[in-house]
Amino acid sequence: MISNAAIMEVNTVEAITYMPYVSEYEDIKDIAENMETSEQWKYRFIVEKPIEQLPFLPDGGYYKNINKFRFKVPTDDLKLLEDRIIEARKLIRYEA
Repeated sequence: MISNAAIMEVNTVEAITYMPYVSEYEDIKDIAENMETSEQWKYRFIVEKPIEQLPFLPDGGYYKNINKFRFKVPTDDLKLLEDRIIEARKLIRYEA
């Protein structure tokens, strides 16, 4: 996220996580089953595995299915990233 912030020249980033509720299982399974793509094999586990073996949250539980976390990018982290990129470029040039 820090590298993306540097590329986009922004000083705030947001992490968003999603874990579906059990009640969303049938819709997700239907989408995976009927997806029209040459890479449908990537989603076959959703169709083939029982719900107990898939990551779903119980409905009405403590956790929300979507969580967002926004924070200001620490300048120290940006500096560390930039320094590491400069070091990596030196190594690449040395070995080339």
